[in-house]
Amino acid sequence: MARLGSFRRPWFGRCNAFASAIVLSLLGIAAAGCSPKVTTVYVYEDAAASADTGNSDAHDGASDAKNDAIFGDSVGPTNDASTGDLGGGAEDGAATGQDGSVSADGTTTADTETSAADDLTQFPLAFVGLAAGPLVVVDRKTMQPLTQIGTGDANCLGSGPLPGQKAVWYGNIPQQALDRYERVGDDPTQWTLTKSVPIAFAPGALSISRNGKIIGLTSGQGASSLGSPFKTDPQISIFNAQTGAVLATLASKAAFAVRIKSDGTVAYFGNWQDHAVTVVDVETLKITAVWPLPVNLAQPNQTGPAGLALSQDDHWLAVCGWESKQISMLDPVTGSSKAANLDGLPYWADFAANDTRLFVTVMPKLPSSMGEGSDVNTVEVFDTATLQQVGKLQWPASLQLVGVPPGSSTIYVVAAQANLLTYDVQTLTNTGQVKLADTFKPASVPNF
Repeated sequence: MARLGSFRRPWFGRCNAFASAIVLSLLGIAAAGCSPKVTTVYVYEDAAASADTGNSDAHDGASDAKNDAIFGDSVGPTNDASTGDLGGGAEDGAATGQDGSVSADGTTTADTETSAADDLTQFPLAFVGLAAGPLVVVDRKTMQPLTQIGTGDANCLGSGPLPGQKAVWYGNIPQQALDRYERVGDDPTQWTLTKSVPIAFAPGALSISRNGKIIGLTSGQGASSLGSPFKTDPQISIFNAQTGAVLATLASKAAFAVRIKSDGTVAYFGNWQDHAVTVVDVETLKITAVWPLPVNLAQPNQTGPAGLALSQDDHWLAVCGWESKQISMLDPVTGSSKAANLDGLPYWADFAANDTRLFVTVMPKLPSSMGEGSDVNTVEVFDTATLQQVGKLQWPASLQLVGVPPGSSTIYVVAAQANLLTYDVQTLTNTGQVKLADTFKPASVPNF
């Protein structure tokens, strides 16, 4: 089966990106009703072009059960055992915890998950970067900005708080560096720069493993007019998150997105030009697989992926197909995939409700210029087992990038004009709002 369509140069070129270019192009937009919907669902079992080297042996019983649900013949929504509602977040009685307890769908939760009851205790802060500006620290309980960290362009696709939120990494674009700030004592309003790691090119997307050991980073140089994947010298890098030491730097095909497995052993990079996901074994520091994404036969452009999301239990990897107008769900061990075609362009995603729901930011169309703003981005909500749309977040202005604290019943959404919004992951109702900056600035991915 042919996996790739003809390649066209990406419409955007510099990786400081969705928040300063793609996102910038859609801020302050009037509401419009272009609601993407699923038209077709495909299942790809073979992962034919995979260069997998035997990682499938790593599957355990819990992973097999999850994959049976998503890749099996009788796929259906996951229902909460006690309420019968779609989902099964901690609010509905699903037991999640650090002891490997049993969730509502009968599977054993990973020991990295938390419960909604204590996620505010373990993750009290949200970190959101502003375009051409600092990193804003927000108190999640009061939804009030506490302080700003740094002065450089923190508009990397994701800052990287370490466990305990005593330290945070972010990409400093003007200085071409990876900066680490540490909290002064227990005061969340006081932070100091403790390390600045020079990198060869401008930093792009950043991800930190949940155990706080490994950083994955994309970088490169050369911008085209609207900015995302780097045109020249694109690289993917692995860092020690404690020391900042560079463990490996590898060439890439315009890597844009990155996600790291919770235990820091595997890194996943979105390969823009190849419409594929590159898998890196962090222990050997070698590329172990390149997984071509499913092809949307109705869509001639197959560039992407734009965004990646790794489920809390590390059993699902969601991929935003961008110009292919496709959401894919991959088995992160074998690369087997399932895809749904959309009417719009998906570019960022995150899991919630015990991984039963996927929240995806969707752009109605490609803007033709930096300042165009005729349409409104939406956040579509999908059932992860079926990839069927089950809802949409409502807001009068454009919605941008999404993030969910581990185990939380709340999703955080960056909206137009630097607004940070909160929604209940089950009812999809808006529960809070705060403006991060007085000036007209887009913001990047909320991280915790």
